[in-house]
Amino acid sequence: MLTRSQQADRRLDEALQKLKIPIVYIDRDPSPIADTVVIDHQHGIRAAVDHLVSLGHERIALVTGRPAMRPARERIEAFRAAMESHGLPVNPQLVCAQSFSSEEAFQYASLLLSTEPPPTAVIAGGMALLPAVLRAVKLRHMKVREDIAIIAGCDCDLAELTSPAITAIRWDITAWGRICAQLLLDRISDPGNREAGRNIILPTELVIRQSCRHPRC
Repeated sequence: MLTRSQQADRRLDEALQKLKIPIVYIDRDPSPIADTVVIDHQHGIRAAVDHLVSLGHERIALVTGRPAMRPARERIEAFRAAMESHGLPVNPQLVCAQSFSSEEAFQYASLLLSTEPPPTAVIAGGMALLPAVLRAVKLRHMKVREDIAIIAGCDCDLAELTSPAITAIRWDITAWGRICAQLLLDRISDPGNREAGRNIILPTELVIRQSCRHPRC
C-alpha cells in the first residue's frame, strides 16, 4: 500500500511495473497497475458548503493542498461547483490550494484571514490542516463560531475535543485500512488474476457540531 507524493511520475510508474507485485494506492487516481481505495471528498465538501450557505455564509474560504494531488483536486472542484450551485461567486483569493503541510497551511490561512473583508467561514480541506487553521484564527484574536465558522476536512480527536467542537467531514478510517489490506490479500492469494486495477470509493458524511453559526454581517 502506498500514497504517492507526486501523482504523475513516469519513473516511479516504470519502477513499480517492473516489481510485478500487488499494489494498492491510497486516495490517489485510479491506475491500471494498482488497485485504489479513495475517499468521496466531493460529497463531503458539497455538504460542507451547503451547510454553511444554509446558515447565511457567502464568503467561504477553502484551505487545501495543490490540485496536482487527487484529494485537493476533488475538494477544489466540489467547492467551486457547490458555490456556483448556490449562485455564489468563487473568489480566487479565498481558495488557498498550496500545501498539505500544517506549517505552510498556517501561513496561508493567516493571509486568508487578513483579507478585507475576511472570510466568514473556512473549510480546512486536509487531514492535517485543522490545527493550522485554528492557529491562524487564534493569531488573529478571532473566536471560532462567534467570529468565524470552521469545518474540518477530516474528522479527528482535535475536531471533537476542542471547544467549541468542530463540524467535520467524516469517513470510516478503519474500513479504509481494512479494505486496502483485503485488496492486497486478494491479489496475493490469486497471483494469476489479471483484472485491471479496482477502484473503491468510500462515502463521507458531515458531522454537525458547534463551530458554525450564521455570520455576524
